[in-house]
Amino acid sequence: EEWIGKMTIGGQYRLIPNKKNLASIAFGSSNFQQFTALKNKQSLNLEEYKVYHLSLFTEEQMGPELEYTITETTLSGIKAYIIEYTYVPVVINKKLYFTEIFTVNNGRIFTLYYYANIDNYKEYQQEFEVVRNSFKISQ
Repeated sequence: EEWIGKMTIGGQYRLIPNKKNLASIAFGSSNFQQFTALKNKQSLNLEEYKVYHLSLFTEEQMGPELEYTITETTLSGIKAYIIEYTYVPVVINKKLYFTEIFTVNNGRIFTLYYYANIDNYKEYQQEFEVVRNSFKISQ
């Protein structure tokens, strides 16, 4: 299947299948100063960033019917966390399923995520795993 690549203003590279079905794979990196709440921090370790990131997981911040789990994993051979979550974004009013993997390395946050409509999430899960397994963070 053909995928369309787009770079967002925030610096994420997004892969979108050439269908209109609310699916996307995205990845990128950023420094801590790009997050308003973290502007005064020069750096955070992975555990500190995890606490900050999870503080954003509220229905008020994201949308109704929010449920999530978080487990330890690796990304590019570096300790990371994977969050799997569902919620209903108000602007779409359809339940979406997200998988987000993040790590911290050399003062940067690296994020890889995939989302799709909950009904067709498995359709592109294999493509997400290919991107995940090929993702490399230069040391």
